[in-house]
Amino acid sequence: MTAKLLTSLTADELHRYKESSLYRNSILSSYQFTDKLLDYYAEYFGSDFKNFSIAVFDDAGEPLIAVYAFSKPPVYAHFGLPVTVHEGVFQEVSQKYKAYKSLFATMNEILETNDFSEIFFYDNDYFTSEYYSKISSTDAEYCSYVNLVQTAEQLKSNLRKSYKSLVNWGEKNLTYVMVDASNQDHTHFTAFKEFHISTAGRKTRSERSWEIQYESLISDEAFLMIGYLSGNIVSGSLIFYGKKEAYYGVGVYDRELMKKNVAIGHYNVFASMLHAKKIGLETFQLGSIPKSSTDQKEVNIFRFKTGFSNTMKVLYRHTAKLKLES
Repeated sequence: MTAKLLTSLTADELHRYKESSLYRNSILSSYQFTDKLLDYYAEYFGSDFKNFSIAVFDDAGEPLIAVYAFSKPPVYAHFGLPVTVHEGVFQEVSQKYKAYKSLFATMNEILETNDFSEIFFYDNDYFTSEYYSKISSTDAEYCSYVNLVQTAEQLKSNLRKSYKSLVNWGEKNLTYVMVDASNQDHTHFTAFKEFHISTAGRKTRSERSWEIQYESLISDEAFLMIGYLSGNIVSGSLIFYGKKEAYYGVGVYDRELMKKNVAIGHYNVFASMLHAKKIGLETFQLGSIPKSSTDQKEVNIFRFKTGFSNTMKVLYRHTAKLKLES
């Protein structure tokens, strides 16, 4: 067994890694680890966040475990979120034990060498065992999602009761344009970008981050649903996706119309769910929130999102302090 930083792989090793079953069937199933989304977050968070992602390989060079972590010391995490462990197929339990042993030997060396004092991770049997004595806090994260393996009628029946008429209004009164790999219309993307800046009241991120998001659209890693009312853009949803999972990443809506209770956003989200289903995805992630959140804006946004689904799952997030105070 050998554990290596992904950044240390040779070109041939990286190519083999990206052709592996672990990468193609597990890691790329999620929107979170596609090339363009990693590029976007790297641009958004800045150069202080370095790639400390690790993979464990068997003696034949086949990857068995991968942990993605773009981190800024002192916290080992993935762009501020808990790290997730990806597992391949193990021939036997003993192989799995050896793989995790190799992972932790390398990871703990990296943590110490780079002066990490905390690690933030989603619940995993082996991680929890390794860092149990150093866990300082555990929080529950509630994730709202839609199971797309249902008919359109079933998806609509799962909407919050008050949303059904709002979705119907949007379908009847708004005109929609989608930008994706099959419709690489930069004019509509530019309109969405300018709408985002106007709604926010300022330019909140770099020009390169916008370029990467457009690249994700034409690379078949995202689609953009834009709603127009009387010829004016009033809503936009940017949806990222992997091989199985979509994510409602960005939602922008005309604030003045929202104050007047004009339903400009509801059908936009629902139409995005239907398109994700159409292209063969299995789940549509609406977002998550810690149960302990005191951010009222965050709570309100989550409340809006949960109206599109009747399913939710809980993830447990652990913080382990590696250097306990004496």
